[in-house]
Parts: sequence; structure tokens; C-alpha cells
Amino acid sequence: MSSSVGMKTPSSSAVALEGAAALVTGASSGIGAATAVALAQHGARVALVARRKDGLDAVGQSIHEQGGVALVLQADISDRHEATAAVERAVARFGRIDTLVNNAGIMLLGSPCSQNRFARSSSRAACG
Repeated sequence: MSSSVGMKTPSSSAVALEGAAALVTGASSGIGAATAVALAQHGARVALVARRKDGLDAVGQSIHEQGGVALVLQADISDRHEATAAVERAVARFGRIDTLVNNAGIMLLGSPCSQNRFARSSSRAACG
């Protein structure tokens, strides 16, 4: 795991989210991973959601090693059933969700009209 998503020990005044429950999508890398780590640094319990289990495990391990609480939930949030199940598991574990960081996304290369089913349904008006 790169040091860019490693946890730092927060000062006592920085623990503003103690006991809060957060759910972060796209948490396996990049902005999502950094956001999840930052929330944990400030005392939040964090549900990590993404498709890539290896990345989720690494972020979760980093949070745990620094004394934080992380719940790893592998899910594709473009699938309604998987997204619902992830939220239900987070609520079952934490009792509630106080903060949602909806960071998951996909990178489309080329014309959105020629992309996957998500892009086609999202751009139906533009593509015809």
C-alpha cells in the first residue's frame, strides 16, 4: 500500500467523527481510499465498498493497523441488488450510516455511445 493512503495519528482535536459511521464507494484506490483513510483518522467507522477486493483489503488492513475500524464490502454499485446489500451489511454492522461518500465511477474512453450498458443507458438521449 502506498504511503499516500497511510493513516497518520490525528491530534486530539482532530477526532471529530468519533463513533460516526461512513460508507465510501470506490474505496479500493485513489480518492476513495484516501477519503476512507481520512475519515478513519478522524474516528469514523468506515464501510469500504468497491469491485476490487484486493484494493479494499489493502485499505482495510491499513485502517485496522492504525487502530481504525473498517468493514470491507466487495460490491458493484451499478448493480442495484449489490448496492442494496452493501448498505444493509454496513447498517447491520454499524447500526446506521451517518456519512456517504459516493465516489465510485468508471472511466469511459471514446464515444459514450459505443460503451457498456451503463453508458448507453445514461446517454440514450444524446446517442439516440
